[in-house]
Amino acid sequence: MPALWCGDVMFRVDYELLDDQVVVVASTGRVALPLASGSVAEFYKRFVDAVAPLGIPPPRTTVETEIPDAPHLDVDRETRAYDAMVVRRVWAALASAARALNDWQSSYRGPRSSVGIMWGGFDLYAARYNGREVKPPSTAPIFQQNGMMAEVVAVGLDLGDKRSHTASLFAYISPPPEGIATATFGVEGAAFNASAGLISLPWESVRTSQDPHATLLAFADGVYDAAVRLGGWPRELVGPRIDGWYASTHRLS
Repeated sequence: MPALWCGDVMFRVDYELLDDQVVVVASTGRVALPLASGSVAEFYKRFVDAVAPLGIPPPRTTVETEIPDAPHLDVDRETRAYDAMVVRRVWAALASAARALNDWQSSYRGPRSSVGIMWGGFDLYAARYNGREVKPPSTAPIFQQNGMMAEVVAVGLDLGDKRSHTASLFAYISPPPEGIATATFGVEGAAFNASAGLISLPWESVRTSQDPHATLLAFADGVYDAAVRLGGWPRELVGPRIDGWYASTHRLS
């Protein structure tokens, strides 16, 4: 994650999934917390105790953001298993998707986010903007209102939840254009899920395809193409996808 500041202390929190630990690197020192079976409340306490000597206070809120009806971090005492093999599969999926999404973002000439993990469901996320403002609905949760003040096309990897239990690529065009329910999105199996308001493609379809990298890129490109066709997004904001080594020795225009 990016560097954070607390007073004069600069720090970063890294999930090192291949080493089964969370590492906090600060301008005042470094600490590592092993990941293992246990409860969220136990890990929260260990984290708070470990970073205190570095001059980092507890988080300002214990709310588990974006998880409906979730208990606060410091009282979530349900014991959860930690399976290192599953964690490595999660790492592999996130790394593979991040590589493709970085390639997708590299050709976009408009405002765009870095590819990164979102705080709620630990999903990977990349967003493109076209500069047009939107008035968010007042009925939406505050975090959604803050994230819906501009037109956006987003693509990411969702690891699943208690309802689905399956990982999938997700995408959305906000505000959703007319005709999105019956649109195509570049890859067989990709479809708009009206109940969720998302375009989705099962991760298994990506993982088992002949070229997963190309499949994920085709899905992301297909979503943006739908935004162009249905929502009037500017096609000229997408440039050629050119290898960096080539660009270091050749003019691009």
